[in-house]
Parts: sequence; structure tokens; C-alpha cells
Amino acid sequence: MRHKLVTFLKEHKYPLIEIKDLAIRILKWLVLASIIGFSVGLVTVLFQIGLVEAISNLTSIKLIWLLFFLPPLGLFLSGLLTGYIAPEARGHGTDAIIGAYHEQTITRLRVIFAKLIASIITIAFGGSAGREGPAIQMGGGVSTNTGKAMGVSFADRKILTLCGMSAAFSSVFISPLSGALFSCEVVFRDDIEYHGLLPAAVSSIVGFLTYQALLPEQLSEELIFVRIPAYTFEPFHILYFLVLAVCCGLVGFLHIKVLYFLDELFLKWDRPEYMRTMVGGVLTSLIALALCIASILLNLDFSEGFRIYGLGWSTVNLLIDSPFFFPLLFLIFLLIAKMLATASTIGSGGSGGIVSPSLFIGAILGLIIGLMLNFNPQVMAIIGAVCLFAAIAHIPITGALLCGELFSFQYVIPAILVGVIGSWIASEDSIYRSTLISRRKPLKVAHKYRIIK
Repeated sequence: MRHKLVTFLKEHKYPLIEIKDLAIRILKWLVLASIIGFSVGLVTVLFQIGLVEAISNLTSIKLIWLLFFLPPLGLFLSGLLTGYIAPEARGHGTDAIIGAYHEQTITRLRVIFAKLIASIITIAFGGSAGREGPAIQMGGGVSTNTGKAMGVSFADRKILTLCGMSAAFSSVFISPLSGALFSCEVVFRDDIEYHGLLPAAVSSIVGFLTYQALLPEQLSEELIFVRIPAYTFEPFHILYFLVLAVCCGLVGFLHIKVLYFLDELFLKWDRPEYMRTMVGGVLTSLIALALCIASILLNLDFSEGFRIYGLGWSTVNLLIDSPFFFPLLFLIFLLIAKMLATASTIGSGGSGGIVSPSLFIGAILGLIIGLMLNFNPQVMAIIGAVCLFAAIAHIPITGALLCGELFSFQYVIPAILVGVIGSWIASEDSIYRSTLISRRKPLKVAHKYRIIK
């Protein structure tokens, strides 16, 4: 028996060597991905603490008319910071880091600092933007600079970039499963970077655990949804979800076009960055004023017009908990206003993410469709919230997992249906224009992201 074992090992020495190499590679990526996950989780904690502190200070303002001056001031300061320190930090950030991934460039350290401060200012002062774009760009910057400091190859830096993106996404949304898949699915429209899936998963979990462990509980304003309704999928529900899927695709496509129309318009305007962003802030305030006037005309409180400011999660919570709180006409106005305010904030160069506003728009759209079809508006709002973003980013699998982690896994079946159909309808464009259709074919519409090599 011993002789046969020795003979077997000698005859199969090359497979044993391959197994050894595989084990070394796995161990290497477990270590590297864990380092990236911890580092990005730490940066995201600092971002959240700074954002919550800034928001809490500004919400203490008693004179309501002063709220109209916050977006112009905040976006002016944001543009001043990005324009003179790091032009790459303008906009929603995820596009820039996807471009850096494909171009194999390294994000400058100053971009991380500029993105952190500029995003806090933009969101806290009422700009219609989210946290995930800045977190993803900072995560990608941390990962590429860490890889450079450790002397890893360019090919490995690309995987580290995926790790940083996943860790940031999972930290911001408290969603390690969808975070693990997000970066691998978003860099291509029709492909998935399978070779980066294991490192991204490890980094996502470590980033999530770091964020949860280090963030002070009193500062945690996460996506805690109240009274999520129980739901059981029935075959005839498909008809309602097909309508929602078509609407998500069409409204999402319009959302993309409006955002990049203003983005290109502002880029063509030959003025300093801070002037562009300040004008974007003025537009945001004017949109809020128009919504305030509409609120009065519909016998609502004047302050309801300010719901387009900031992250908007309190509004999403309110709509899911009380779907009949606002009249249908006001919901339509709110959807249009949020879309325009987001385009004004981010399109002008304001620093902030696109996901949270898209979830806001999707929730309102789903609620409107549910009320019009007389079919469970709460369920439609939940599915619409995640699937509009999944459609415009072309990440239906990530969207379905995110829906399960944010709400409940009983919503995954309709979420994957709506997300896939919505993505197909909006397939000619993407909210992330630095993404590629596949490894061999770029997207038809390229975005002028700013990368400093």
C-alpha cells in the first residue's frame, strides 16, 4: 500500500504543485481582501460620523426660509474643494472608479480626502445625493493606493479595486451579499468579473463587520425600514410586476438622460467648478420652492417641499409605512422634483452618490403604480425602490439580493423579474457610463469621467 501511494504521488507531482499554487493564491487574496475590507470599512465609518454630525447641526435651523440657501452654499463649497484640490471627485464618484478599473489607473490620495469632505458638505447642506458613490470612490482609492504601497501587479490592483468597491457598498447599505456581487457585476453590462468574486466577497464581509463594529450606535442612521409588510408571491402578481418593470425601465432611462443632459451642459459651460456647482444648488433650491408651493396648493404642509433634500430615507420609510399619506398628484410632483434635483446636484458637479436618489425615485414610482393599479402599494414601492436602480445600473442580480437584505428575501422573486426586464428596456444607456458592455465591447455612450494618471 505504501509503495502504491509513493508511486501515485510521483506520477501526479504536477497536479500537487498546482494545488499548492492555488492554496497560496487563495491565502494571498484572503489576506489582501481582508486588509482592504478593514481599511474601507474604517473610512466609511469616518464618512458616516462626519455626515451625521453635519446633518444634526444643520437640522437645528429654526428659520425655514434659510433652508433655501443651504444647497447653493453647500454646493459652492463642494465645487471649491473639488475644483482646486481634486477634479476627479466631482459627480457621483462610482463612474470615476469604474473608469479607473478599466484604465488601470491609481486614484490620487487627495481625491479620497476631497471626496470625503465635499460629499459631507453636499449632502448635509441639502444636495440631492447619496452616500454610496463617495464611499465607493474612496474605497477604490484606498484599495489602489494600498496595492501600490504593497507593490502588487497591475492585474492584482484591478482585483483590489473590486474589493474596495464591494467593501464600501456593503458598509453603506449593510448588505454583505449584494456588496460582494456589486463590483463584479457593475463593471460590465453583459459580463461578470468572476475571477474577482472571491476577493470581493471576503472584502465585502470584512468591510461590513468593521463598519458594524466601529460605528457608534447613537450615530447609526442606517436603512432601518419600519413595518415591512409580509408578502407571498402568487403567479397572477406577474402582471402587476410586468407593468412596474416597464415603468422602471422607461423612467430609469429618462432619469439617466436628464442627469447626463445637465452634466454635459455644465461641462460645456466655461466657468470655474464652484460656479457650476453653486448654480446647481440654486436650481435645487428653486425646485424645492416649486414643490413647497405645490404642497400648499394641495393642502399639505409647506415644509413637505424639502423632502427632495439629502438622502431621503425618512421619506421612503414614511411612504412604505403609510402609503396613503400623500395624495397621488403630490407623489407625481415629488418624483419629478427629485429627479430634477438629483440631476441639478450631481450633474453640476456636486459630490454625492446616485443610488439613494434612485431608490427614492423608484419607491415613489412603485407607490404610484400600486395606487393606480390598486395592488398592494407597499410591496410595489419596495420592489420599485431597488429595481429602478438595478435597471439603470444593469445589475439585476445585485438588485435582487439588495432587495432581500434591505427588506426581506420574500421579495427576491419579483425583484429579479422587474430588475431584469427594466435593465433590458434601459440597456442602451447606463447611469455608469464608464462601464463596458463586455470585455471586448464598450458602451455606445461614453462618459467624460476625469481620471488623473
